[in-house]
Amino acid sequence: MAFPLINKVSPEPVEDSLERSARVARRALNTPLAMISWFDPTNGVHQVSSEEGAIDYSGDTRVSQMARDIAEHVVTRKQLWAVSDAGENLILNQTLAVKQSGVVSCISVPIRNTRDDRILGALSCISFTPRAWT
Repeated sequence: MAFPLINKVSPEPVEDSLERSARVARRALNTPLAMISWFDPTNGVHQVSSEEGAIDYSGDTRVSQMARDIAEHVVTRKQLWAVSDAGENLILNQTLAVKQSGVVSCISVPIRNTRDDRILGALSCISFTPRAWT
């Protein structure tokens, strides 16, 4: 049985709220890309993104696959994950996003259900330059 995302506070589609949250995170951390990935046991992975300016990374399957991989890692570990240089990270350095799309650093935090503390997905901010996440 699928559990649709329902926004009980506002009539707008949940994806709009999630995109806005990704945009706020992207701007706060000054990254060119932020993605929210959430997992639905029956329908797989869903993603929304916020890109800087007119650049559209949402169609780049290498970047969206890496965001999915990062989210899965964060959900499994159940904690924040920050990578300053993906080229030196054994998990990320073999991904096509790092090899071909120029992704260099990322930070990702789990998104938790406030009622039961279950992790639903992750918010990831991605950069194309090395950086220390503080």
